[in-house]
Amino acid sequence: MFHVVSTALLVWGTYALVRNRQQVVPREALGWIVLAAGAFNLYDGTIQHKILRLHQVREGAANDTPYDVVFLTTAVLAAIGGALAIAARRSELSARHRRS
Repeated sequence: MFHVVSTALLVWGTYALVRNRQQVVPREALGWIVLAAGAFNLYDGTIQHKILRLHQVREGAANDTPYDVVFLTTAVLAAIGGALAIAARRSELSARHRRS
């Protein structure tokens, strides 16, 4: 079910980007993409790997901890992506304000 929903969101997001490509600020779009990737890693690493134990980052490893730490550290991308998206939006709004 998770993969069906995530694939549907991916298709919907791609459609929305293409449909509104004249209004898309590339840095803001990149920020949202990075935020989504980090949020996915945070969800997958905490819920599916640790709480539900559905699968591990590296199956059969003698010690999962180093893999888990690196995987969950990439969730920092969510914060970086959010900051990038907000900065790009503010920059675009400021540029529009100066033009008017």
